[in-house]
Amino acid sequence: SQLSVELRNAHDGQGALAAARRMIELREAAGAGDAATRADSLNTLGLALTAVEDFDGARDALLESLRLRRARGAEGADDIASTLLN
Repeated sequence: SQLSVELRNAHDGQGALAAARRMIELREAAGAGDAATRADSLNTLGLALTAVEDFDGARDALLESLRLRRARGAEGADDIASTLLN
């Protein structure tokens, strides 16, 4: 997640996208698929997709992240705010 963010900040959209997708693959393979972790991964993916101007893909990823975070209720309130700011 952090690698993808750093690459995006360095204006390496393709690198950020590859890192975000790889992170999702690794988390799924490791069974780290709880809702909070998946929402974080999708949020990072959405940001990476904006860096490569795939706005439809970014919207889909960010909306799914938001859906997962809203499902957590008050526990996910801070994360909801973060997603909405993206």
